[in-house]
Amino acid sequence: PETFFNMQLIDAGDFLTGFAKCIAYGAAIPIVSGYCGLSTFGGSEGVGWATTRAVVNSSLAIIILNFFISGASFLIFPG
Repeated sequence: PETFFNMQLIDAGDFLTGFAKCIAYGAAIPIVSGYCGLSTFGGSEGVGWATTRAVVNSSLAIIILNFFISGASFLIFPG
């Protein structure tokens, strides 16, 4: 197992970046999904469309957040 996962190669920047991504994704997904769910109209068909919209928008939010958090991480923790 140590061949595949060496704890000596992980520094504080990696840990803090991962932690920041967890916090950002954990906040973005419920906010986007809640907004899509609360703006639903049109009965059961509207719920289906809102669900699809929530999944797509959450995925886009994660991609955008990943871009900015990774970019900031490379600037803050060089190397």
